[in-house]
Amino acid sequence: MKLFARLSILSVVIFSSFTLAAQNSQCGTDQSDAFMEDLIRNKKNWDQVAQKGAVERFVPVQFHSFANNDGSGRLGQEAIFEALCTINERFDSLELRFYLADDIDERNNSSAFTNANANHNFFRSIRNPFAVNVYIVQSPRPSATNVLGYYSGGSNDFIVINKDNLGDMGYTFEHEIGHFFTLSHTHRGWEDAPYRPEDYGDTVRITQISSGQTGAIGVELVDGSNCGNLGWQSPLAGDGLCDTPPDYGFGQSCNCCFFQYDVWDSNGDKIEMPMLNNVMSYSNNCGDWSFTQQQVFAMKTSFDSNRRSYLRGGDVTEYTPITEPVLISLPSNGEMLENYDGVLLSWDPVPNAEEYIISIDGTVSLDFVTTDTELYVTDLRPNGSYLWTVKANNKFGSGCVSDDAFLFFTGTGSTSVDNIEGLEAFEVYPNPLESGDILNVNVQMDRTITADMNLLGLDGKLIQSLKSQQFSVGGSNVTLNTSGLTSGVYLLEMRTESGVNIEKIIIK
Repeated sequence: MKLFARLSILSVVIFSSFTLAAQNSQCGTDQSDAFMEDLIRNKKNWDQVAQKGAVERFVPVQFHSFANNDGSGRLGQEAIFEALCTINERFDSLELRFYLADDIDERNNSSAFTNANANHNFFRSIRNPFAVNVYIVQSPRPSATNVLGYYSGGSNDFIVINKDNLGDMGYTFEHEIGHFFTLSHTHRGWEDAPYRPEDYGDTVRITQISSGQTGAIGVELVDGSNCGNLGWQSPLAGDGLCDTPPDYGFGQSCNCCFFQYDVWDSNGDKIEMPMLNNVMSYSNNCGDWSFTQQQVFAMKTSFDSNRRSYLRGGDVTEYTPITEPVLISLPSNGEMLENYDGVLLSWDPVPNAEEYIISIDGTVSLDFVTTDTELYVTDLRPNGSYLWTVKANNKFGSGCVSDDAFLFFTGTGSTSVDNIEGLEAFEVYPNPLESGDILNVNVQMDRTITADMNLLGLDGKLIQSLKSQQFSVGGSNVTLNTSGLTSGVYLLEMRTESGVNIEKIIIK
């Protein structure tokens, strides 16, 4: 399982790579004979997959994000969207498109969060029957602290993953997706006792190997005679694929990327170059992570199989990823604002965006989700400093691009917004309008009130005011002259003793 890395599909897909951190963690997927049955069964359909050529396959994913009972510890939605974008980027040339099957399912459950392995019955009860279910927790299997994730297999058929190893922070997600689609470790059987010269000598004479994850299986030979590629009924050794070279856990034993051993199999054939950079191996510092062609066939055939028919009922048929960064308009970077509790944040629309996640960090930290390209924030503090970002999202994740992070400062001015008692409707038109046009304001009340109507700049400065306007039961109208106003964004404030209502006005 690769940690802190990016992926490439050798001879199939190529991506940029990161440096791998030291390999001291494992995958907890059970790779017994029962696990391998789907791979063996699906092999006979590989030709059909090859004949299809380039065909997009849309994979629905249901994320279940857990936290403690008090809500603490949860992985933020922004990180989940980024992980979804990352896996789509890494699987791009395989034509496997991962999309949100439904909203992220957030749950507060300390037991599930800290001991996922003991909560499989609960996980089954909340699983989405039409998606790949991914449970994001703190401890997938606390009895084995180095397990960062696993595919449950069998009737459970879901993925459990450590919240700190999803997406760009690790490689667990991609590795477990491989397991979900029938791939085993390239070093299957060697997880507990990987090859070391002092244990096995220069020639590995054993013909069978097993681990806590794997029953007794054949030790794969260099000549491919027992790798299972002669037909789907053939004897199976290693991972059951012949274009992944024999791997006796070499990367795991040396915590390396470059093969460091002179070692021969039981036939006396030298193992020249195991694939330490394979997605499904354990190794260290191996850039350009790879799937082989047969691994790709295995994953696609799994998706096309009858067992995975539940994944193919969605209506998503077009891949529309976020490919452009979010450009912030207001406030400008480093801007000093006079107000603190009425700040308009604005940004340019992004193609294919379905929503935006706004994160504000500083004197107070706030998060918002909106479908608009602006947000009026009233929860800031006076004389504060804030760094804010916007991420564009859609069903395929956020953009795998760098977005602006802008700094602004608040003053002591107030544009506090409270609901005005009795206000039923507040309509402003036309909006947007040209400078010099008359701005019409229609107010619907269920009681008679007196209010000031104020036109403000975004900095809170008063531009125009109509004092002590009477608004009777039913509809009332007032007008404001916009002559002399430059193009931009303004705030129209209706202020009474009981509260304030603010609407944004755009002068073109």
